[in-house]
Order: sequence, then structure tokens, then C-alpha cells
Amino acid sequence: MFKCHSYDTRRGIRMHRSNGLVEIKHTSQLYGNEDFVLAQQCQQVYYTCSPDNKYSEWWMVIKTTTRSRDMCEFIEDDNNMKSFDVA
Repeated sequence: MFKCHSYDTRRGIRMHRSNGLVEIKHTSQLYGNEDFVLAQQCQQVYYTCSPDNKYSEWWMVIKTTTRSRDMCEFIEDDNNMKSFDVA
């Protein structure tokens, strides 16, 4: 089970058919009783703003490929800072 944010799918999504880009209007977040979804109902994505207009209310949605934690190796440097290296 995952906690999620829902957005208005009527006025809060733009799809660019020429390049497959999907944008959401992050100010159109919906608030309701269903804040959780099952793992089978979701996809892993991240949101980023456009490099030419980072103050826009539209964010680009980028799908990611899920990875297992087995593919990551944690590294600790001299200052006890932990990071990871993806194989």
C-alpha cells in the first residue's frame, strides 16, 4: 500500500502527442478520502519542472524503471556520509 497524491484529470493534465510528454498542473491536487493505493494500481514516476520555466505550475511526469535494492551498493566516505552506487 502506498500513500499518493491525486490530480484533476480533466483540467490538470496536458499530453503532447508528438513526443509522448505528459504534464500535470501541480496546483490542481485533489483532496479526498482515498489517499492510499495498492501496489498493483500504480507506476513509479517522478516530477520535474521545465528547465526554461522552473516557476511554471506545470510539471513534467517522467516514468522510471523500477530497480531492486540488490542492484545498489552503499558507500561511506571519510566524513561518514552515506551514498549509493547503482550497478
